[in-house]
Amino acid sequence: MELSEVRPSKQPPGNSFFFSGDKKARLAVGKKSGCQDVSYLIVKLYRLPIIFIPHNG
Repeated sequence: MELSEVRPSKQPPGNSFFFSGDKKARLAVGKKSGCQDVSYLIVKLYRLPIIFIPHNG
């Protein structure tokens, strides 16, 4: 599932559905790492709480 979510990184940054309000963060990190890395990091960051909540509960 993670691979499918990372794939949209090929699309222009404006189409990224994860970045609705984090445009500044996207631009700042995007210049450093590139769109693919940003998408991967975002997926990881968003995944962590989702993975940890069920295990803790």
